[in-house]
Formats: sequence, C-alpha cells, structure tokens
Amino acid sequence: MMKKLNTTTLAIACAVGSIASANAAISILDGFEGSLGNWSVSGGLTSLYTYGGSGTNWAPTGTGAVLIPSTNGEQALTLTNALDLSTATTATISYDWVNGSGASQPTRFFIAQYSADGGSNWTNLGSQHNGNITSNSQTITTGLTANSLFRVVDLSAGGTQNMYLDNMLITSDAVAVPEPTTTALLGLGGLALILRRRK
Repeated sequence: MMKKLNTTTLAIACAVGSIASANAAISILDGFEGSLGNWSVSGGLTSLYTYGGSGTNWAPTGTGAVLIPSTNGEQALTLTNALDLSTATTATISYDWVNGSGASQPTRFFIAQYSADGGSNWTNLGSQHNGNITSNSQTITTGLTANSLFRVVDLSAGGTQNMYLDNMLITSDAVAVPEPTTTALLGLGGLALILRRRK
C-alpha cells in the first residue's frame, strides 16, 4: 500500500506588522473524520469513507477519508466555497493519499486542479499522466483571484483504480493592506504632528 503523508497543524495565520492588516493568510485543514468539512463530492460515486473496523483501513490517517474512484465520468472532491486569494502571492494545496487498488500506476488518472473563476474553468496543477498526484503538494504563484477554488478530480475514461484522500490542506500568504480606519488614524496623527510643529 502506497502512502504520502504530510503532517500539518490547523491554524489561522494573520499578517503581522505595525499596521493592522485587512487580509489574513488562509489555512484550511479537513481530516474527513465523519464529515466532508469544507469540501463537496460530485460524479455520483465519490463519497466519504469511514473504516468499519474489519479488513483494510484505507484512510491515510485515522478512520476517515474521501474515496474518489476511477470510473467512467468525472469524479471530484471540490472546495465548497470560493476563497478570496486576490491579495495572496502564493497558495498551496496539499493532501495525504492512499492507492486502494494495488495498481502499479495508481494515480495516473487523478489530478489536482485550480479555478480562478469559481469553478467555470479548471487548470491542471501538473501533468495528469505523469503521476502528478504522487506529489502531494502543488503551489500556485500566478492568477490568484477573489473567486478561487481547488479540487482533486478523476479524469479517466474508465479503470479500476481508487484513491483515498485525507488531510486536505489549503494555505496562502497574504499581502498586508492597511485597514481604512487605521489609514485614517495615521493621517490624523500626521496632521496633528504638522500642526504641533507650526506652533
């Protein structure tokens, strides 16, 4: 059984500086222990998996994961709500996975994708047929928008390979933008300093 494990910690990180930031870095982690969390499934066969206590536990960690089967038609695990990444310079999607079929090329039909327009159009993160998803982390540095979505999708025309995904993590940095109120206060402070010097 093949595994790619990436231990992470859930955190909400904020831009830190002398001026308050209106834009915080993003960190979203879902372990699928009984819930899809921030994600949705599509295609009719992609589903939440919970280990029943006997046989092989296909969850990479714990007892919960998402099963994406390789079959006719598009199967996907998609972030439910779009993220505002318009001020970010980088964003990363990472995950743990297990091949549930034992095939020698377990992941050649699966790929991570990014959408800059809320899911109308998708861009492959890597090359689908070169085992892209065996690299369990993909980073984007261009084209980030206020309507960003991520997904992992099976684009095969049929097959017997299954993928179990776990610990889906999306992170981004953020460009600090001064709060309007903070900017106004700084302006008033500067004006007061000028008036004081004139006295």
